[in-house]
Amino acid sequence: MKNKNISRKEIKEKILFSFIEDIRLLLDHLYSIPEQLYLINLSLNKISISVNHYNQFLEENLKEEFLRFKKNSYFFKRPVKIKNAMSLYPDSYLKQFNLLSFNGLLNDTMKLDLTLYDYIFFVKKYIENDYLKNKKKLVTPHQIIVPNINPIGGKSFIKKKIPGDSFNDIIESIKYNILNQIQ
Repeated sequence: MKNKNISRKEIKEKILFSFIEDIRLLLDHLYSIPEQLYLINLSLNKISISVNHYNQFLEENLKEEFLRFKKNSYFFKRPVKIKNAMSLYPDSYLKQFNLLSFNGLLNDTMKLDLTLYDYIFFVKKYIENDYLKNKKKLVTPHQIIVPNINPIGGKSFIKKKIPGDSFNDIIESIKYNILNQIQ
């Protein structure tokens, strides 16, 4: 039997593939790339996935979902404009889309080709069906100051550590919300 050395990159690929269905859920629920990476890396031991590696993985293995995520995220960041257009033209997605005249610029380096279909998909799923109404906001570990219930000879306030959400917390929350929307 040959002893095959597996590179760190291959290990990371295997890890990401093991999470692929959960990654699809994170993309669909519009968790940002930094939030997704935070959750994935939090669940790993002695290894972490870089932004570049993660983006490359998404481009190569979840190309359609990643593109849909980028387009939906673009629209998601413009709720006031979209809702104003919807109130002006409640019966015409085309008029709304034309009024909004989105430029598709994600950042200085990427321009999305946004279509009327992309807009309708987003509006129907995320606005009309209120798809993210119960989306769990990601909580990272932090400290708060609380009154000391035993201040005898001590401080009247103490720091208390609040644990953050885990990868599983967020995934379970997403699955729970999906089940509730089906019923």
